[in-house]
Amino acid sequence: MDRIRITNLQKRQNAILWAEFCLLFIGIPTLCRLRSFHPSPVQMLWAATGFCLIVLLGDQDFEFSRFWRVSGWKKHVRGAAFKFAALAFLLTICSALFWRNSLTRSPIQGNSPLVFALFSYPILSVYPQGIVYRGFLFHRYRDLFPDRRLLILASALVFGYAHVIYDEAATVGLTIVGGLLFAWTYSATGSLIVSWAEHALCGDLLFVIGLWKYFFHLR
Repeated sequence: MDRIRITNLQKRQNAILWAEFCLLFIGIPTLCRLRSFHPSPVQMLWAATGFCLIVLLGDQDFEFSRFWRVSGWKKHVRGAAFKFAALAFLLTICSALFWRNSLTRSPIQGNSPLVFALFSYPILSVYPQGIVYRGFLFHRYRDLFPDRRLLILASALVFGYAHVIYDEAATVGLTIVGGLLFAWTYSATGSLIVSWAEHALCGDLLFVIGLWKYFFHLR
């Protein structure tokens, strides 16, 4: 009887978590996508980050050291460097083939605001995204995705879906690919800093090769 009670309780808890997951990662981006409701993406991100941190603060099982620890990072440097080099090469080739004007319109040339963004973006945007889509998601919903590969995939898909507000299929597609890389790195290292560095490099690469317009403005 106790076992049945525990099973039923777990089912109810999972149902609540599924509802929360769908609201946070599907419902809110869908609402933001509506033309009549266009809040600032940065404000929405910070609000979501605040919510995630509050929830994690109340969870005694969460290791906050994941947010800053760098132990064991050296063994992942070579793999991360290889992934970044491969991604940089592919993005540059895609830019040359499909977005030819992008490479000739690099925003960092003589543009002080975007040069500032190049350095502020990793802190103001990338790190909060890591908290929401990796630190929080991996811990909060681990029981919904017991297979690590499914958890990585779920993280990448909702990370990509969050970018529907930019109204560009390329934005969502590229973000899902990046999300897979960042989620895999976080899963392998247990360190938000390591996946943050990878995410920041890839994000800044978008500035350099001119693809920033697909990620940093609303239509």
